[in-house]
Amino acid sequence: MTCAKFLGGKVLGHPSGHAEAGYYPVRPTHAGLAVVETWPECVYQWHREGFDLPYGTELLAEGDIFEVQAIRFGRAFALQFHPEVTHAMMYRWTTTGHERLAMPGAKPRHTHFADRAVYDYSARAWLKVFLERWLGGGKESVGQSLMAAAD
Repeated sequence: MTCAKFLGGKVLGHPSGHAEAGYYPVRPTHAGLAVVETWPECVYQWHREGFDLPYGTELLAEGDIFEVQAIRFGRAFALQFHPEVTHAMMYRWTTTGHERLAMPGAKPRHTHFADRAVYDYSARAWLKVFLERWLGGGKESVGQSLMAAAD
């Protein structure tokens, strides 16, 4: 979210107080499919704020609770979701931030770990392709900067 705020976007809580904590679907846009052709069905989220689409950015993926999930600005990227999440990170977040799990829209703690077995492989595969293209310059549409948007 820092990237969106830096670019002049508004960072706001959900109007109904919802959070995304757990695995949620994302839908790539045509621009997102030009970056990576195959996106995961669901990705891990851990936030209670979203951001609007800052001027001059391109929407790469969208979601249901928080619409803007991935953006590009020139050669920089910002992600609302966490494809880098590990088991240890998930355990720490759901323990130290357990109050977030009581917010509307948040998934129960046990589903975070159960869904990890279902969705983690495709999220990791997506991240691998994305990083190879970003770092290796494998596809011109993938830039040189990546910023994970987290609160």
